[in-house]
Amino acid sequence: MKLTIASLSCILIAKPVLVVVPSPCLDAIESDLDVGMRGRLLSISDRGNGVIRFELAIAEFEPINKTFGKANYFDSNSQATLTWFQSPSYPKNGIAMVYTDAAEYDASPFLEAVTSSLVAEFLDTDPETQKAGYVCFLEHQLNWVRTSYSDLIKSLS
Repeated sequence: MKLTIASLSCILIAKPVLVVVPSPCLDAIESDLDVGMRGRLLSISDRGNGVIRFELAIAEFEPINKTFGKANYFDSNSQATLTWFQSPSYPKNGIAMVYTDAAEYDASPFLEAVTSSLVAEFLDTDPETQKAGYVCFLEHQLNWVRTSYSDLIKSLS
């Protein structure tokens, strides 16, 4: 399942997307996040010049993320003893930016957590359904469940 900016944007309208950084994606992204760290995807945008930017809310995951932090930032003695959280580059506003090459763009490995059955089902639908949006897709699913339930009750009566 290849994720596009359009399909992710549709999903973001309806719900925040949990992101977990898996090891295969680190070569493909520019970020201070270490493997295993997580955040909520706030936005995704094409920045031009072949760059895609993900904006992640990470504050709520700080205690979890600290357990994944690697000491790869240099202290005043030029020793790599600091984690991202101790470095000046850690975003005090709790929003991290992640960049990737648009030519190689497929967010699937990066957005490991976009695997809920409804999201996956939406992403596997035809382009017309995706064009209508995730909320429309969810409304259709809800209507189907209501109709099916009503029909079931009638058949049991």
